[in-house]
Amino acid sequence: MSSLVSDINNIEITEDHVRKCMTKLRADKSPGSDDISPRLLIPIAEEIVVPLTIIFNKLLESGSVPEDWRTANVRPIYEKGKRTSPENYRQVSLTSQICKRFEHIVREDLVQHLELNHLINDT
Repeated sequence: MSSLVSDINNIEITEDHVRKCMTKLRADKSPGSDDISPRLLIPIAEEIVVPLTIIFNKLLESGSVPEDWRTANVRPIYEKGKRTSPENYRQVSLTSQICKRFEHIVREDLVQHLELNHLINDT
């Protein structure tokens, strides 16, 4: 079976991948531990496509990500009921928006690989 399955080790992130992913940024999302807001990234998205593509490919090559991307700001978000009761809050983990773009691209490639090679069931 392994001879029929294409190699997942050769993920290459293109400028088109990054450009497409940057268009999905939402201005209403919070910045992560790196304090880079989507409100900053949206207007400069086209200008940073090439540098982000280079960075993302270097990260894949090295097999590691920056420390800031592994750090999250965990915040309580009020849900319902008494505000004084801890059970009425849920935790939200705020991570780097740029890291989320990187993860999104890698996840898309991984899912595509699994589907093309029939390694994942439809259910």
